[in-house]
Amino acid sequence: MIASLTVSAMLFLMLRPLFALGGSTSSAGGPAELATLLLGPMLPQFEAVGALLLVALVAVVFVMGGERR
Repeated sequence: MIASLTVSAMLFLMLRPLFALGGSTSSAGGPAELATLLLGPMLPQFEAVGALLLVALVAVVFVMGGERR
């Protein structure tokens, strides 16, 4: 639960500037603008979310692994 709240908060904080750029949802810009933003000034947040998702995936595999026979 804590991991999902953390990922949600990080994604919210990371994507919040996207909605402030255009002023409306009709002028989103497209995939090229999103890629430029994510791989430019927002790269640390993008990497942090990726690392947190990887840790969550490893934790799920470890927890669901169960007992060895």
